[in-house]
Amino acid sequence: MDQVIEWLNLNDAERPELATLNFVAVYSAGHTYGPEAPEILAATIEIDPQIAELWEASERAGIEISLLKANDQWDGRSGSEYLC
Repeated sequence: MDQVIEWLNLNDAERPELATLNFVAVYSAGHTYGPEAPEILAATIEIDPQIAELWEASERAGIEISLLKANDQWDGRSGSEYLC
């Protein structure tokens, strides 16, 4: 994540137009313990400050970012059943 924050501080000509991050803690917890395990919540709480740090860095740099959360822990449910 440090690299992405460094990129945010580059000028427009040098800054990448796209950067991706994988917060592996949630992914690993899901594959290890299952999609409804309490370890999922624990991993989410673990990465929350990191996401906040990224968001705050983008605000300091004056750059609008979009965050997308993708999940491959599908168990047949859909829609609002997955909202926390």
